[in-house]
Amino acid sequence: MKQVQDNNWNGINFDFEPTDVDDIWYYQAQDFLAIVSRVFREADPKLKVSWDSNGFEGIAYNVDQFVAMNTYYGTFEGDFRQGMFATSDKFVLGYCPSCQQLSDEEVEDRFAFLESEERGGKLVKEIDVWAYYGSGNPEGLEDSWKQYWPKFEAWLN
Repeated sequence: MKQVQDNNWNGINFDFEPTDVDDIWYYQAQDFLAIVSRVFREADPKLKVSWDSNGFEGIAYNVDQFVAMNTYYGTFEGDFRQGMFATSDKFVLGYCPSCQQLSDEEVEDRFAFLESEERGGKLVKEIDVWAYYGSGNPEGLEDSWKQYWPKFEAWLN
């Protein structure tokens, strides 16, 4: 908490990535996140606690935002619906240009989805973007990112 306040951050994000719902830590994380959220809300109600996950979001976590990591793979639209249904206004859509190389058509479809009322994309209020630089390109200018930048800019406007 002290580091968050000293650095004037908006909150804290936990990147827990469950792969097996039978893992005990998965259930212990509920209590842990509830404690952190309570401490943050008592200190300053504007501070946010968020959780990145790659699934199992149907279990109730006491966080302000659920950031879906599973939405940047091939079944992103189905995973979006599952996550949005489970977490409603806490849902944040995750995209990861570094995680896979998509065709121009696949990237176009992900952004067309955001403009679609009937597909549910208009419900998206925030997109969190992941990156890693396995190719040693810290500017994020590898081919997969070049497809996304203009579309992110258009979505924000």
